[in-house]
Amino acid sequence: MKSFKFELSFPGDLKSVRAFCMGVRDLLRNVWPDKEQLVQDVELCLMEALSNVIFHAHKDRPQKIIRFQILGRQKDVVIRIYDSGIGFNLDRAAVQLPALQDDHGRGLFVILHLMDDVSYQKNKQWNRTEEHTSELQSH
Repeated sequence: MKSFKFELSFPGDLKSVRAFCMGVRDLLRNVWPDKEQLVQDVELCLMEALSNVIFHAHKDRPQKIIRFQILGRQKDVVIRIYDSGIGFNLDRAAVQLPALQDDHGRGLFVILHLMDDVSYQKNKQWNRTEEHTSELQSH
């Protein structure tokens, strides 16, 4: 199993985020060609987390920069997203599956169900969302 670390900063607009997520997906497919479900789960969680940054933390201010980091190790993957927007309290977030007719509100629910561990940290300079999935062999 190959290990890697990849970091990038980019503008927080939807066009950049979608292109970025597709690039990460392609990278992961090259690293783990036999782990397609894991690749899809990571891409979905990444897209949802970045969408939350755009629509909630940065409140549609695309000039704000998002910093991304992914660590792929022998048995796990760690995704870190740094933003400078409005923070939230993950422990207090009402995480439930929204009604089928709702067109929003699924992101955090999806992330918490697909990742083994999710944490959120806020300080005066940045917010960090960390998503972790372990035991690559089980995916």
